[in-house]
Amino acid sequence: MLVYRVVTCLATQHDYRLVMLAAFVCAIAAVASFKIYSHVLASHGFQRSALLTLTGVSSGAGIWATHFVAMLAYGPGMPTAYDPIVTTASLVIAVVATTVGFSISSAGGGSRPAVGGIVVGVGIGLMHYIGMGAVIVPGTVVWEPALVAASFAIGAAFAGTATITYHRRKGQVALWMAAGLLTLAICSLHFTAMGAVTILPDPTILVQSSRLDNSVMALAVAGATLLVLLSAITSTALMESQTRRLREDELRIQNVRFNTALANMGAGLCMFDSDERLVVANDRYAVMYGLAGSKLKCNTLRSGCWDGNELQSSVGA
Repeated sequence: MLVYRVVTCLATQHDYRLVMLAAFVCAIAAVASFKIYSHVLASHGFQRSALLTLTGVSSGAGIWATHFVAMLAYGPGMPTAYDPIVTTASLVIAVVATTVGFSISSAGGGSRPAVGGIVVGVGIGLMHYIGMGAVIVPGTVVWEPALVAASFAIGAAFAGTATITYHRRKGQVALWMAAGLLTLAICSLHFTAMGAVTILPDPTILVQSSRLDNSVMALAVAGATLLVLLSAITSTALMESQTRRLREDELRIQNVRFNTALANMGAGLCMFDSDERLVVANDRYAVMYGLAGSKLKCNTLRSGCWDGNELQSSVGA
């Protein structure tokens, strides 16, 4: 019976075009969030905090936009309006909850990824129900407790599985699987929760509908959210590029220092790896054992640049 309510709500009370738009925004936001989150795990200090904030903003804005566009797709058969303060509060809740959740998950180890994902799932639910509180209708909203509880459970389960999957898998597989699970968490929670709604008409409540068409509002919200996501991804890419340049500069300086020290050592030095390939040799070593500088440029002991016996006899000398 409860499942029938959810299916009926989705089948008869929603504009499928806007539902598809909401799902598209949701999927893009989920991919963007985990893409940014992937850089969190490899960063430290201020950069880590900044990337966590970007992850929270991206996921929170995407979750909120999915909810709002899906709400615009919902047609209860009566005029509707939205309280701007409560609607804004629902966005803030989404950003804060996802930031906290991803922060816990990024600590890694043990149950932290699962706990972080559950926090994200609960945050999705809080955002949804606070956002529903912003809807003004000429009637009284009544909730089915069992479906409300089910929506939280579904959202927490899928979101927790998303973060666990991301930490246990590697590469693009982790990204796409986690993003898909987070998308399921957002969409399934929303539509389960919508099935829990019953509006009892009250003619004494007057509501003036928005002058803007729902499709126009949905496109505006989706477009603005996609711009936020694009900005977040661009910022992450710039930060990553700057970090890479700093690391390359640091490595270059270390190499110069190492080569200078090697060239001015009083002792001869050479090092081979486990495959007997020459890794390091200085000029003093060549002088001590009478090896030509050209031979020292060879990177493999067995390549013919010199004979192993030749080197052994030279060392023995």
